[in-house]
Amino acid sequence: MNKTRHSIPGYQKVIILCLAIALSGTVSGYQMSERSYQAVSACYTDYFIQGYGNVPVYSPDGTVTQAGVIESLPDEKALWDWRYEMEQITNSTRTGMQEYYFPNGPVISYGYDLLGTICVGIWEEADITRRTRDDIYAVIDAEAKTRGIEGVPVIFISESIIDTRPLRIPDPNETAFLRPLYEVANGYPPVHIYNQEKQFPSGFPHSSVSFLIETITPGYWYG
Repeated sequence: MNKTRHSIPGYQKVIILCLAIALSGTVSGYQMSERSYQAVSACYTDYFIQGYGNVPVYSPDGTVTQAGVIESLPDEKALWDWRYEMEQITNSTRTGMQEYYFPNGPVISYGYDLLGTICVGIWEEADITRRTRDDIYAVIDAEAKTRGIEGVPVIFISESIIDTRPLRIPDPNETAFLRPLYEVANGYPPVHIYNQEKQFPSGFPHSSVSFLIETITPGYWYG
């Protein structure tokens, strides 16, 4: 792959935590707020590697030119139902994805974003081939088809590995964070972790936040 990849700054990566805020107002028909699209725009522009299925398309300046699967959803309830399906797909494919998890593979995050796209975070220093991306997509697509979903939308994005050194055992007076996917995949329990400085740790991938929040407390979002 010849595309130059960059790591995502921490403040952009954790934007998924603001899902409830980013969805300002309600989704009406095919419409979502511009703020929602911009919240994840970097994943579809600067850090985008490859997309499969009906994914949103952005111009280089961050303007949405194609809304992706949202165009086929009639209302807000349908959007939340779709996100639930994406959650079920990611949960059901964890075993099939295991061989691709860091450090044996290139995947350091795996989840879905607020636009209803499944996101596969690839370590920025990994040398991943098109064949490997196709194989990963095949795992996800096979599970989606069992649920009646054809051409499930998936994007591969470049991400850096979170620095977990500032993190420690929970304290109810501090801001909540969660273990990143690659730690869970390698034996750490998917429990809450907290930042001693009450700031987002650098390098926290947005899609792993989505994945782990839904894994630990389905249906509940920290904002």
